[in-house]
Amino acid sequence: MKEKKLRIGIAIDESGTPNIENIKQETNHFCLGAAVYNYDKYDVITEEINKIKTEVNHDKEIIHFREIKSRKKKQEISKLIGEMDSKIYLFGIISNKDTLGEYRRFIDNNHKKYYNKCLMYLFERIGELIGKLKYKNINVEIENIAIEESICNLNMAKSYLNACKKTPHRKETENLRNFDFGKLETVKKSHNSILQLSDFMASSVRACINGGIIEGTGTPRYIYWMRKKYMDTKKRGE
Repeated sequence: MKEKKLRIGIAIDESGTPNIENIKQETNHFCLGAAVYNYDKYDVITEEINKIKTEVNHDKEIIHFREIKSRKKKQEISKLIGEMDSKIYLFGIISNKDTLGEYRRFIDNNHKKYYNKCLMYLFERIGELIGKLKYKNINVEIENIAIEESICNLNMAKSYLNACKKTPHRKETENLRNFDFGKLETVKKSHNSILQLSDFMASSVRACINGGIIEGTGTPRYIYWMRKKYMDTKKRGE
């Protein structure tokens, strides 16, 4: 079987704060979202995102979940993301700070170290996808890994992820060997249109668990409508 080649990009954003020193009820969960996409189709995907803005009458430059007040509009956007023609994989991870225990002391309540730990878990899942693609005889090349710039300390993140990659302490962490973390860069949301998808994914995941605070009622609807873009869902999204 002839090997196929696929160049991918990865866009990562967060919802919530990684602060673990003074945990409040409304900030006890921290979430990361990621969108994995065909790097050569960036312009096509950007055009699809712009069409979503037009369809829901979104008059801002970017789709930013937190700035959209209408639950109905958020639901419409999540439906349209789920129905996008472009092949995109969405990932989300949740960290409950109440379960950190002694780990908080171990890292001296350093929120940047905590953030990097969450990044590791996210890359474990994305690495699993890359492994599955390679098993299908697809040669995956990662061209770009863009992280929204507001929180990430780039040098610390690269150092930590490379250390985990070199010496994985559990089986899932072996998936980090699929990455060249030299490709990591921090960018503004307005400079990478795919970050709008990862922002929406991270915030949608958080809306499920912190729904009573964010939405007034817990709402899994957003992640439900985007389910066709998840790695392990069946063809019909069931």
